[in-house]
Amino acid sequence: MMEFAELNDFSLWEARRQEGCFGKSNVEMIPANCLKLSKKIEEIRTLLKQKNVETIKRKLSDDFADSIIIMGILAKRLNIDLEDAVTNKMEIVRARKYK
Repeated sequence: MMEFAELNDFSLWEARRQEGCFGKSNVEMIPANCLKLSKKIEEIRTLLKQKNVETIKRKLSDDFADSIIIMGILAKRLNIDLEDAVTNKMEIVRARKYK
């Protein structure tokens, strides 16, 4: 099973790789990563409109993975500890009271 540390390491590696490939700085890459994340979320939304989720499960799985990786890259670019952020949010959600 993958750990957050592995996602963090990969995200940093991929962020640096993108910067080298596109010849742009960390800050210059943020809008491109945001756009890619937005496109992936739209792809997921479109796929979920289909009637038979089983037939699109592999594509959904790939798009979910892409989205998580892109969020990891953005977190690295913005110096956000994703593990801490998720842990804190989980605590907030667990504390919610629903009627």
